[in-house]
Amino acid sequence: MILFEDDDLLVVHKPSGINTHKPDRFAPDGIHEWLTKHGWRVAILHRLDKDTSGVLVFGKTTRANQSLARQFEQHTVDKRYLLLSAGKPTRARFHARSGGAETEFAFQEPCGRWFLVEARPITGKTHQIRRHAAESGFPIVGDTEYGGQPAPRLMLHAYRIRFRHPATDEPVTYTASVPAAFETPDALTAA
Repeated sequence: MILFEDDDLLVVHKPSGINTHKPDRFAPDGIHEWLTKHGWRVAILHRLDKDTSGVLVFGKTTRANQSLARQFEQHTVDKRYLLLSAGKPTRARFHARSGGAETEFAFQEPCGRWFLVEARPITGKTHQIRRHAAESGFPIVGDTEYGGQPAPRLMLHAYRIRFRHPATDEPVTYTASVPAAFETPDALTAA
């Protein structure tokens, strides 16, 4: 679903279960390939794991690509995720650091038998939030690779991204609605 489009940017809500891009020639098309086949000329500026849903930004111009690449490199892009865990964080707010990656976590509220946590990655390493959540004692529901309880989907959602628009240098924020599975988490059962 397209959330926003202008001359420089295309912002989409990526569903869980679809890659940002095709990881190899045998894999099904990702969002990038689908957009290309439907007439968009866009560059991948950042990625979401296949099973993570949420806001994904593509660049449509050299100006956008350079601006966003610089903002990501300088860690000035503010990305926010929601996750569900069976384990309760031990503190309301804390930082996790390992493997050259850094993530801020903030406990939000109990959600039935689960716990809702906001994650803000400072760096952008592969599986960073998933790894840090597991290392901190609250693996993500559906993330069996990192010790989470089995579920029909990975309960990790990129709900907001904020950065400076490449054309205006004004701050912009894009949000993706929270999936239904987060609204009724007690309905989650092992796949």
